[in-house]
Amino acid sequence: MRHPELRGEGLVLRRLRMSEARELALAVQESLPELRPYMPWAHEHYGLEDARAFIRFAREQEEKGAGLHYGIFRSRGDAYLGQLGIDLRPAIQSAELGYWVRSRAAGRGVITRASSLLMAYAFEAFALRRMALTCDVKNRASRRVAEKLGMRREGRIKAYLLDPAGRQRDHYLFGILKEESLEA
Repeated sequence: MRHPELRGEGLVLRRLRMSEARELALAVQESLPELRPYMPWAHEHYGLEDARAFIRFAREQEEKGAGLHYGIFRSRGDAYLGQLGIDLRPAIQSAELGYWVRSRAAGRGVITRASSLLMAYAFEAFALRRMALTCDVKNRASRRVAEKLGMRREGRIKAYLLDPAGRQRDHYLFGILKEESLEA
C-alpha cells in the first residue's frame, strides 16, 4: 500500500525518490557530527549507495506493511530537511517512531512538527493504540522532541545499541497512547 503525502505546518512529508539519493547522502554527511554519536548507520563513508539502499529498504518496508518512511521537506522550496518513519507492529497495534534532521534545520521544531503529522496519520491509518520512541540517554534533543509530542518516559533500556566505537549505550523508552496524543 502506498501512503499519501502529508502536509502541514510548513512541511511536506513524502517518500524519497531514487533521484534524491544524492541529497540524502549529502544531508547525512553534513550532519555527521550530530548523527554519529546516536545513529549506528551514520558513518563517515556514508554515500550514494548507502542512500540508495535506504530508499530501497524504505519502499520494501512500506510494501510489506512493516514500516513507513518519509522524507521531510519544506513546503516552500522543497528543501530536504531530514527523515522520519515508523516501524509497525500490527499484531500489538503499536509502532516505533524514529527521526533525524539535517544540521542546518536543527533547533527549529522541524522534527516535532513532522512527527506530529506522521503520528496523527499513523494512529488512524494503521489503527494503532500506542506509539513508542527510543533515544540515547545522552541525546537531549530527541528527549525534548518526545516530551513536546506528549510522550512519557517509561523506562531505561540497558545496553540497547552500540555506538560507533562499539560501546553499549543505554536508551530511554518513551510512549504515548492514541487517546493521550489526541489530548496533546
